[in-house]
Amino acid sequence: MMFHKPSNFPAAVSAETDDNVRMLFANINRLFVMLILFASASLAYAANPTATAVKGASDQEPPKEVCRSSWAKVTVDRKLYLDRKTGTLYAHVYIANICDHPIGFDFTNRMNVFYPNQWCESNTPNRQLIDEIRRNQNPPDEKTKQSLLTRMHDPSSNDTFVILDPGKQYTYFIDLNSGKPELLQKSKYAYLILVMDGNMALTDGKTIQMLNRDPHDMVKTEVPIKAPILFPPMRYAAHIIK
Repeated sequence: MMFHKPSNFPAAVSAETDDNVRMLFANINRLFVMLILFASASLAYAANPTATAVKGASDQEPPKEVCRSSWAKVTVDRKLYLDRKTGTLYAHVYIANICDHPIGFDFTNRMNVFYPNQWCESNTPNRQLIDEIRRNQNPPDEKTKQSLLTRMHDPSSNDTFVILDPGKQYTYFIDLNSGKPELLQKSKYAYLILVMDGNMALTDGKTIQMLNRDPHDMVKTEVPIKAPILFPPMRYAAHIIK
């Protein structure tokens, strides 16, 4: 019996070969994209290898507002950051200009800005027992006021003075002064609650406005951070206040 080769046989073989080639190139392209993404992540981490975020369920939530005036507002990330060299934990704070003119302020030390006053573990997003000593909310003395007014017009005289235009924000990291990352990772509680305190003297070059926390609202300055607490790399940096 003679075998007759179908007339479409070469075309079928060619189509199958083309499909295999296309699949091969598609896999190569996917591999190439994965290598690029991996290289980008490695470079970002290498640029800042000492700081990592303590990241958990709160990572997708917006920063918590802890204070507001007619000129500015203060918000805090719902996560912490870790300096792996020293084991120090940091809060990440944002100061935003919400008015229609530039504002200035000094950040020489932690007493001039908002800072973590205490932290506690809790199964609820708010403290059940409040046992806290807070700083007073007094305005600066006359000498300090005059210094702020002067520096607003000549900010180059001191590099610890910040001027924010309308709609802009300034961020900084400030340490907790306590807390062991390894213990937080093992915590069985649902939340770590970071409690902020402080006040700030703002100026427009003509007057001084105080950015004070509400003395009658203890919950406003609580920043609940949901468990679990993890340590992925942090890919950005900002000013650090200790």
